Amino acid sequence: MKIDLPKELELDNLSVPVLSETHFAQNSLLSWSISIAAFFAVMGLIRLIKGVVAKRLAKRPLSETTTVGHGSWTQVVKATGWSLYLALGISAARLAIELPGAGEKILTGLVSLLLGIQVARWAQAILGAVLEAWALREGDARSRTAAGGIRFMGRIVIWTVVTLLVLSNLGVELNAVVAGLGVGGVAAALAVQSILGDMFAGLFMYFDRPFDIGEFVILGDVLGTVESIGLRTTRINSLSGEQIVLPNGDLAKRFIRNYGRMRERRIVFKLSVEYNLPAEKLERARQILEEAVRAQPDVRFDRAHFFAFGQYGLEYEVVYYVLSGDYNMYMDRQQAINLHIYREFKAAEIPFALPVQILGFRDGPPGAFGAPQGPAPAPAT
Repeated sequence: MKIDLPKELELDNLSVPVLSETHFAQNSLLSWSISIAAFFAVMGLIRLIKGVVAKRLAKRPLSETTTVGHGSWTQVVKATGWSLYLALGISAARLAIELPGAGEKILTGLVSLLLGIQVARWAQAILGAVLEAWALREGDARSRTAAGGIRFMGRIVIWTVVTLLVLSNLGVELNAVVAGLGVGGVAAALAVQSILGDMFAGLFMYFDRPFDIGEFVILGDVLGTVESIGLRTTRINSLSGEQIVLPNGDLAKRFIRNYGRMRERRIVFKLSVEYNLPAEKLERARQILEEAVRAQPDVRFDRAHFFAFGQYGLEYEVVYYVLSGDYNMYMDRQQAINLHIYREFKAAEIPFALPVQILGFRDGPPGAFGAPQGPAPAPAT
């Protein structure tokens, strides 16, 4: 490419003839300078506008920040990125220069691609803000899980539509693309069938809902709270503190015990009292057990019985229901019941049974059970 340089460089009325007389790629250096300046100026201006809008949104009162509109605008501002800066900067730079047909076509395609990416990010941000506001308003694990499933499907739809629109704008024949995807999709599905299995299992988790986000589950030897359900994996915070990541395909085959949907908890406990107590105290012990359960809130008494003659004592069995699946509530109620029983048994002089053994000895001829063996000892002098 040839660059024509003038013989003389001189300044006349603050103009630089060398910039206007020197040409590069069919445009003068002055045009290229203006184009580059416009590119960076527009990018900087858009970035400045984003910062100002973000600060104004951050200063809104707390009561307004929870609305759908405020959340949507906030997410849109956060989603605005370099794809928009580049697209608008390139568009401004094109106004100062003239390019041949091939160059113009390349820039048009690049701007279309960048704008498509930005539009997809905006649509995704708005969808996420609306779903998040809805889940917060509902305030339950079921809504959070459903929001995650809708967000997942929405992302697929948004990026698919944007990709087709960009390809169409670039002049690509969509029928040929769809046909090619149909043939190549079969080969790709065979190559990544395990990954696709995990993805479809993830969809199953979202819409069949064997568990929701935030619920406590037992999956084989894994115990913990569901943190998130992703595209390919589900993350669980275990009781010991670490995060466990399980593939959705493997998770769908497991036996799931979901304690998060437990509406009430059935509790059975036993205790024993000593033998040789009078019948009146045995009946009083049963009454104390019933009173201890009925005295607790959020508890439904079922039964209390003297049901067996145990190895070490007389055994009682008590059954009641905690009207919640919360494990901490169950432990609080059981502790209060135990303290009530301990105090009342002590006041009524009803001793608890202890695991003791009683050994008996009897007199008999040598060799008999319990009798000493060998010759009798000599009398003491």
